[in-house]
Amino acid sequence: MVSVATYGKAKLQQRFGYPRGPQYRACLQALPVGCYLARERLYSGNGDEDIRATLSAKNLHQWTTPEAKITKGCIFSSLQHISQVLHEYIGGSDDSPSPNIDNANVENILDLSLVHLVQSQLRPLDQQSPGSQKNELTFLQNISDCVADVMAVSLFNSAEPRGVQLCFGSKTPRRFNKTIHYLLLAEETSITSVDIILQWAVTILGHDIPEPGVWAMSSRYDQTVYPQIFSTQELQREGILTLECVPGVLIWNEQQYNYVRISEDLILRASDYVNTDDLGLEVYKEESSINERVKFASQAPVFPHDNFPDLDLEWRVLPTDTCLEIVIAVPRYPSLPSRDPSRVLNAAAQSLFVDCKHDRNTSFVPQTENIYRTSPLQLEPEDWEPNKDSVISIVQCDGNEKARFYALTASLGGIIRMDSCIECCVQRAGLVPGRFVVC
Repeated sequence: MVSVATYGKAKLQQRFGYPRGPQYRACLQALPVGCYLARERLYSGNGDEDIRATLSAKNLHQWTTPEAKITKGCIFSSLQHISQVLHEYIGGSDDSPSPNIDNANVENILDLSLVHLVQSQLRPLDQQSPGSQKNELTFLQNISDCVADVMAVSLFNSAEPRGVQLCFGSKTPRRFNKTIHYLLLAEETSITSVDIILQWAVTILGHDIPEPGVWAMSSRYDQTVYPQIFSTQELQREGILTLECVPGVLIWNEQQYNYVRISEDLILRASDYVNTDDLGLEVYKEESSINERVKFASQAPVFPHDNFPDLDLEWRVLPTDTCLEIVIAVPRYPSLPSRDPSRVLNAAAQSLFVDCKHDRNTSFVPQTENIYRTSPLQLEPEDWEPNKDSVISIVQCDGNEKARFYALTASLGGIIRMDSCIECCVQRAGLVPGRFVVC
């Protein structure tokens, strides 16, 4: 296990030769631009068919006014933090400034002078030569590898003073690299899933993800890593995929584990039908209340309000022979509604965060009869239809972070109310897949 600086230096020399060589210097020129483009162009989605996942700053500009600002959820942390990680990765000294990636005006790394020079050197007069094409492609792929490394390392929030330790020689999967390669050259946004990014990040720690798509936590080489949002349960505009990296091993009931996965079995158990007679009428009424989906009265003002002050969340853990399995549950209700907590990552990255200059406690009178009050457990109203675009749902939780977190485990991107009035959020609900507002 080595430091980020040692890892970066070794990878750069392995891929580009010695520091004074043209390919090495071209990579150093391309990395700040590549990191900027990766942060700004890489969006989370479930596939290319998810059109709304491609919303860019340009698309959102028409919905941003002097009174209201819309920010798309960002997987990565701030540009300043990424710049610091890049500085460490390239072996920058303590007294030298970090690379400036705050304002990259280049749309394509091929426009960079040193990159263009290296390409021309790798491309002889006979451009049809298979060897020259392979060398040129390898050079660009190596730059993509380095950008993928830096972006992955920028996800870690290490509790260790010496910082996160990386496993040199670990075999990283290629899907994240290919996504980075495409967006660096294509001058357009690229869509990927958080699972692909997590695979690259966790692998460079030397951890294994035997089942992509259900990873929740892993521990190896005295480092345990898990999504920060699992512990904070707080929705933020950026750094959605931040990973806590803490020293130590993972122990449950005196047994050590290396891997924690999402439990489909616990979700299925919790979703089993619970008979009304078994619950009792009063308990049944109480449990049904959290699933209420009520249409707001016509011309009646809608106020910010937390309808779920007593909603609490609980981690359910199921030990197996090879790993731990977990889900997030609402323990107050006998049916124990449970969900996959990792779904909040994609949902938050597909959400839009709204701020405005109006008083956030201001009420508004809906001008349509298709606005419903729903709950974190059931976002869509009862008479909602997939093509009924006029219907808007509001989860009235007014800053209740646990309710907001659980709402997004439904795996739908929504409008997240930050320092904003409700009306500015409702006006923009049609921009997100779920057409719902989380207060």
